[in-house]
Amino acid sequence: MLQDPYMKFGHLEIPLASFKPIEEPRFWFQGSSNQGNIYFGSTNWTEAYWKGLIYPPKAKPNEFLSHHSRFFNTIELNTTFYRNPGVEQILKWKNATPEHFMFCPKVPSRISQSKLLGTDTELWSEFETSVQHFDSQLGPCFLQLPEYFDRSRSNIVEELISGNFFHKNILIEFRHSSWFSSSENLEKICSLLSSKNNGLVITDTPGRQDVLHNNICCEKILVRFVSDGNPLHDQERLDNWSERIEQMLSGGIKEIHFILHHPNPEQMIALTKIMMTRHTNS
Repeated sequence: MLQDPYMKFGHLEIPLASFKPIEEPRFWFQGSSNQGNIYFGSTNWTEAYWKGLIYPPKAKPNEFLSHHSRFFNTIELNTTFYRNPGVEQILKWKNATPEHFMFCPKVPSRISQSKLLGTDTELWSEFETSVQHFDSQLGPCFLQLPEYFDRSRSNIVEELISGNFFHKNILIEFRHSSWFSSSENLEKICSLLSSKNNGLVITDTPGRQDVLHNNICCEKILVRFVSDGNPLHDQERLDNWSERIEQMLSGGIKEIHFILHHPNPEQMIALTKIMMTRHTNS
């Protein structure tokens, strides 16, 4: 089976027997009365294992993105973690995809791995300048914090959010359980995020159910769903997610980007088709 190179966080060699149920969404903002859209995606389009599944068997690498975007309608864009793409590159990606296809860029590691999260540099400005060229195809961007980044560094996060370093719909992925161990602390950060039209990534991964939450702080969210490869677990968990997705959409969310991480591409395609059928607005 193939392993997703972009989502080792919370991976277990031995599948869990049970998973934490998804809580009902808690909204921290006043949503629109119009129901939003849900997008389903993966983390890459460059892998040859998509051939014969959603790519023609003889597809060439420069055709991969075009074929990918005819099945999925969003992508967790990990390449931005390593460097900001230039205008020419972004326009090339946009020209290869339909207008409704969305890109969700990951904030560069030079920001997320730095001591002060880039607040002492021009890196945020450079990132913003780059991703703005996605224009209407820009989904939520996300800042993935290291696993060691705990609640003791909350002053840095609060300064980042309050200091207008980034635009709205930037989402933060907390990977340390301390951010979720106190409802008071979590409420403080959610309230601050909501006031700036920013939010939290929702990460549902087998080995780290301690960071699973359902706090909705802004109108666009990113759900990172990681399968343990067990079809029975997948069915149970996605049934739960389908119910929550409908609640989220009814609550006024404009966009839900649901990214599937799965060790088996064939099963991933099958699960995506099921979820797309359930949520017809996709």
